[in-house]
Amino acid sequence: MSHVLAVTAAQRFSRPRSLALCDGSAAAVAPEGIPGENAGPRWEVTPVRGFHGFLEQALVTGAIATACSCSVAESRRLTHRGHDGCVEITTTSTRVVVVPAWAGRLAVVDFGRGNVLHVNKSIDGTVLPPNSGWMHWDGNATDVVRHDRRNQWKGLWLHPWTDVSATGGRVEIASPLRTEAGVSGRKVYELAPDGSSLAYTFTITQESDDVQPWTIWERALVPGGGYVVAPVAKTRTFPRGWIVRDGTTVEPEDRAASAGAFLVVRSGTKKGAGLAARLRPAGGRGWIASIRDRHAFLILWDVAAEGDYPHYDGAHAIFWLAPDTIELEPLSPQVMLRRGTSLALAQTWRGVPIPADVDARDAAAVGAWLERQVTRNAW
Repeated sequence: MSHVLAVTAAQRFSRPRSLALCDGSAAAVAPEGIPGENAGPRWEVTPVRGFHGFLEQALVTGAIATACSCSVAESRRLTHRGHDGCVEITTTSTRVVVVPAWAGRLAVVDFGRGNVLHVNKSIDGTVLPPNSGWMHWDGNATDVVRHDRRNQWKGLWLHPWTDVSATGGRVEIASPLRTEAGVSGRKVYELAPDGSSLAYTFTITQESDDVQPWTIWERALVPGGGYVVAPVAKTRTFPRGWIVRDGTTVEPEDRAASAGAFLVVRSGTKKGAGLAARLRPAGGRGWIASIRDRHAFLILWDVAAEGDYPHYDGAHAIFWLAPDTIELEPLSPQVMLRRGTSLALAQTWRGVPIPADVDARDAAAVGAWLERQVTRNAW
């Protein structure tokens, strides 16, 4: 059986959904229109049969819907930054490079304006040794976090993944089945035929008899020089919609600030500083945008209205500010996994030009424009 997501006929899949909880023949329990038993903040799973392959079909619907006769996504193998066996996906306007030697991470995402991800050339050709748990990295490095906040698991975070397949604009890559964490990972990248968006889904499956709560924690590293904007919700825990975390200090202070109903962060801090944010979803979706030269690199994912977000008492997203970079870190809810059950976080990455009538220097104006487009389901 495939890992699947069962939905009602009325549930729309015009875009990749950003959350799926499932087992070998299961429908995920989820809020807001997705049926299931035991619905609640723990997002328990319940067996349902007869939906073989439905999740994979749903995840690519958005890409298929945007197909046009003028562009086709293609893939090929190449050597990239000293590593053989990398996979490049291209259209006439967009280029993506996946590096299996770096756990299938994204090294290049270029929507026609240059790579939106930070590049650290010092790591070219390097591979994380089996007995090591950390190395310098760039691009993106999706993490999984256990309830005790342990993360960066050996074999799952940065070590080589060798099970790779590529067809057209779609790349699938899987981690070893046995890892220190007791879970396996699977990444699926799907580039829209017109190059406008990249659908990225990361799924973990519990392979051991342990019963553990897990969170999927995206880590996309973008270069400094512009700014990052995100919509935030003021709560008791987040009086400004965001907090400085882990005892760090933002210096200079203007590197993190509120602009209307938005959090705006910039690189250029004297040292690393962490923020946690409670987002204001637009149409059920969370979003973060990195703005450079009148173009936005936009990350979209679903925020679960009834989901359990325990990190920093309810954060939907995390940011790490550094002298030259910013980490963008969307979170899934925390979910209890048992053997054979899975958790998936699906994101849509887009390159979006900012229209001429919006002042790109005004973060609040850019944020408001982006929020209107997301609410209208323009993407």
